[in-house]
Order: sequence, then C-alpha cells, then structure tokens
Amino acid sequence: MLPRRQARLFQLEAQLATGLYSWARPDSVSISGGKITQCNAPAASALFNGNLCATTVQSTNHFYDSSIAATNWKFLHDGTGSWVWLVFAATNAALRGDYVSTRLAAGVAETGFLLGYAITANTARTFVQNGVGSAVDTSGVGTIANNSAAYLQFGYTEGASPEYDFRQRTTQIASGNSALAPSASDPDITLRLFRSGSNTPESTFADLLIYKGNPSATFKSLVQEYLGMRYAI
Repeated sequence: MLPRRQARLFQLEAQLATGLYSWARPDSVSISGGKITQCNAPAASALFNGNLCATTVQSTNHFYDSSIAATNWKFLHDGTGSWVWLVFAATNAALRGDYVSTRLAAGVAETGFLLGYAITANTARTFVQNGVGSAVDTSGVGTIANNSAAYLQFGYTEGASPEYDFRQRTTQIASGNSALAPSASDPDITLRLFRSGSNTPESTFADLLIYKGNPSATFKSLVQEYLGMRYAI
C-alpha cells in the first residue's frame, strides 16, 4: 500500500492531467551557459499531452520550441482565457529570463505572451501584446532571488474580474484590466521555453502547467495542493 501522501499526489496528478492543456514536468532539465543539457521528460506519459516536451533543441540560441503550431497557443494572449503556473530557479542573476514566451522579440509590434523576470532588481514580469502595444504589462513586480526556488502564476481572461492576475507563490503582485484590446491573430512564434539570443537565461525549471480557459477556484486549489505537496510551496 502506498503512503498516504504519495497516494494523494498520484490522485492529484490524475485529476490535473484531465484538465490541463499542457503539462511539462521533466525529470531533469538543466541549463548551463544557455544550453539545455538534459531533458528526460516522458512525453508518452499521460501527464504530457504532446503539446510540450516533445520538442527540438535549437542549435544556435539553445531553447525549446513546442511541437505544435503557433496558432494553438494564441489563447495565451487573445483574451479567451489562460492560466500558467511555473516553478523554476534562476541560476545567473546577470541574465534576463524569458521563460515562457510566444512573442518573437521585445517591441510594441509583437503579438504574443511572455512570462519571466527582468535583470533590474530581479523582478518578475509578464506581457500580453496585441501587435501595436501591450494589453498587459506587469514589469517590475515581485522579487526573483538568484539560486533559489521561484513559483509564478499568471492568468488572463477578458471580461473576468480582474482580467489579469499575477502571483508570486500565492501572493498577488499585480492585477487589473487590460490596457488595450487583445489580438485575435496568431502569436509571433510557437510556445518557446528559455528565450533565444542575448536574453538566453541560465536556469532550471521543475514544473510548467498551462490551462486553456479560466480555471475554477476548485481547479486552482488542486494545483496549489499538488505544488504544495511536491515542492513545499
């Protein structure tokens, strides 16, 4: 018989797997000098629906791209509803981390979503961009300490109250309504982990959970229970 805690973890994993759009929980993912050196995610597992982790390491700038087309990720920025939970650790305070992104580069003309942290004071940030500007911009909130575990969650749904909700662990660090109407266009790129180019971060990540739609309070509590049991956060 399984210990009660382990049995509950299995139960939570089964419940979450049926509701999540994508779940990346590699056995071991590490980056050294901007290169992903190991990824043992069991992509065939029921916990991985094929939208992530069945990926290709790009040879030039070292990042992971989703195995599905960019159009499948536009729900992250088009306002129809999304929620992202990310557990990670920054391992180089000098490098900006664009951990989860569907926008190609910085600039007002980009279309897509970004979750990460900024060099300045190691603060957390998110962007939702519509091709002409930022519908959501939460730069400079929270504090991401170098070489320590971090847990961010971000939700965005047009018409919700509030429309966006950004949290570090369970503490709300930014919320409000979008400044501009979202775009219905596809994002610049498919979902990318660990941004390319000069902003390539050095980091590790443990869990990435993505929900398509606006999750119920009950579902959020299940995610929190799972993360709390697994990572004590």
